[in-house]
Amino acid sequence: MKLSDFVTCISGPNLKEQKRLIDEEHYVLYTSENLVEDLSKGYKKPPKPKATKYLLSAGDLVINLMTNTSTIVALDNDGKLMSQRIMKLVPNGQIDPWFLCFLLNESIDVKKQEYKKMEGTVIRRVTARLIKNLEIDLPRLEKQKQIGQSYRALEKKIKDNQDFIKQMQLSTIAMLNNYVKEV
Repeated sequence: MKLSDFVTCISGPNLKEQKRLIDEEHYVLYTSENLVEDLSKGYKKPPKPKATKYLLSAGDLVINLMTNTSTIVALDNDGKLMSQRIMKLVPNGQIDPWFLCFLLNESIDVKKQEYKKMEGTVIRRVTARLIKNLEIDLPRLEKQKQIGQSYRALEKKIKDNQDFIKQMQLSTIAMLNNYVKEV
């Protein structure tokens, strides 16, 4: 079945509307950096819909059409404005959001479909139509939840390990700099 059978897709505002919402309504834009950070936070609670379809809620599932990365919006990005590059995917209850993140980010079958239909010669990107038309075979919901939970835990663990490595690097460099001063 097509992904559009399981989710409703909502594209971000065009540039003119985006500029108006930022200038007049003073909304803050949801960036690619926010998306990457949100993936490692592993937010789990369901979204609470906002007054406008372009505002994100913590718990919304989004995909960046330029980087082809999906995530669940974390609490600290609640209320931010979708950009034109972001598409919100609203599951209809037949698909687990974190399982869908796994499929969109990691599934070999999905990557093959995307690569065959990506647009652009220099910068290849996915389109809203491509995402909506992805052929998806769904396991039973309980198995989806297990896979989604494992993927969520993996992303959080990767971030924890990256933070640990960065801290070790900084500590080691500081220690070596102190050692050089002693010589």
